[in-house]
This record gives sequence, C-alpha cells and structure tokens, in this order.
Amino acid sequence: MFRALCPDCSEVVELKESVRVGDRVICVECGIELEVLSLYPLDLDYVLEDDWDDDWEEEEEEEKEDDWEDD
Repeated sequence: MFRALCPDCSEVVELKESVRVGDRVICVECGIELEVLSLYPLDLDYVLEDDWDDDWEEEEEEEKEDDWEDD
C-alpha cells in the first residue's frame, strides 16, 4: 500500500498498490479530491478541473461574436 500526505490537511492518504498516475483519490480526513501526479516519488496534488478552460474559451468566442456584430 502507498502512503502520501494530503496537501490540504497533512493527513496520511493511503492508496492501493494498483494506483496509477492520473488517478483521483479523496482524502478521508478533509474530503478533498486529489490527483496522483507521480508514483516514484509518490506525489498528490489538487485536482484541476478542465471546466475553467471551457468557460474561458466560451467567453472568448462570445467576445469575438460581439465584435463582429458591432462592426
């Protein structure tokens, strides 16, 4: 079994040996969702949601459409 510290609450997070890079785990102590960044050394970090990328692109498209309508 792998063990790492939660970057949020510093508690030990236990992971199965079948864990892979990119897997998501939840800290049982604080409930935060973490992503496995590397196995050797074991590194966990906050999950970055891709939704903000989509929101940013949608806003840019809307601005472009508004610019065309203004002309």
